[in-house]
Amino acid sequence: MLFLRNKTSNVYLDIVIQTGDTYYQEKNSSEFLNTVIGALLGALLSGIFAVWVFKMGSKKEKKRETEKELNRIKRSLSTFHTLLKGTVKTTKQQISDFESYIKIIETNPFSNEVPKQLPHQSLDRIQKLSTAELIELFEHLSFSTDDYLKVVNNLDYLYSVLGQIPKDVESIKGGSIHDLSTKFLEIKSEILTDCADFLIALKNSDPKHEDNDLWKFINQLIIDYYSGAKDGNPDLNYDYNKLVNSLKVTILFKFPLEPISNEILKKTKIASDIIFTIKTFNSSFASELSTIISLIKESIAELETLLTKMKLD
Repeated sequence: MLFLRNKTSNVYLDIVIQTGDTYYQEKNSSEFLNTVIGALLGALLSGIFAVWVFKMGSKKEKKRETEKELNRIKRSLSTFHTLLKGTVKTTKQQISDFESYIKIIETNPFSNEVPKQLPHQSLDRIQKLSTAELIELFEHLSFSTDDYLKVVNNLDYLYSVLGQIPKDVESIKGGSIHDLSTKFLEIKSEILTDCADFLIALKNSDPKHEDNDLWKFINQLIIDYYSGAKDGNPDLNYDYNKLVNSLKVTILFKFPLEPISNEILKKTKIASDIIFTIKTFNSSFASELSTIISLIKESIAELETLLTKMKLD
């Protein structure tokens, strides 16, 4: 019995020992598994948090870039608006100066006056903007393609015509009219010399020269001409009306057969033709300028409509 009990006890002991090992092994496996799972969850959560932080950072960076780009466009838009207002203002003043010039020509068609030319710096700066820059601004304003084309076409027209007018003025005033005016003044001087020579010659040769009607007419004409002449720039209108035309008409109808008449009539005819040509040049240019002013006003009206639509004031 004792043997059997011992044997049984050993078995029991073996069972207890074996069972304890199993428990110990199972307990260690569970802790290891929990550790692994915890590590994995920690890594996963860390990764998720890192991704979230990255996305938030990217989102903020993108927002900053968007705001930066928006501010750039707003600054460009403000600059464009300022330049456009400057263009409209200066062009309106230019129109006023052109209209003043036309009135001068209507009053004195022989005038050598030139229209005042203003610097169009705002328009020059707008023309330096690229097509891409303008399109970007108009897209930001949600303007139509028609709005864009109107503005571009009107600005191009103003830039072209306001740049061409000074060249036309230089060609007509500085070229044709200047040359004609110089020629007229030369002939006028020759006429005055011929008249003076006639008066001196007749005075020296005829004691009764003061009774000579032609001598009296020319003498009084010269006196009146010099007494009314103004110092400074030549006045073609005055020279023509007070000297050339008076001589031509009076000699032609009252003294056509006098020895001096032929020479004076020839020169007064040349001088009159020159004045007529100058008058034609001036009148034609003034008429063309008047037409251009109407077109410029139409362009300005459309640009002012755009400024109102921009609502930046």
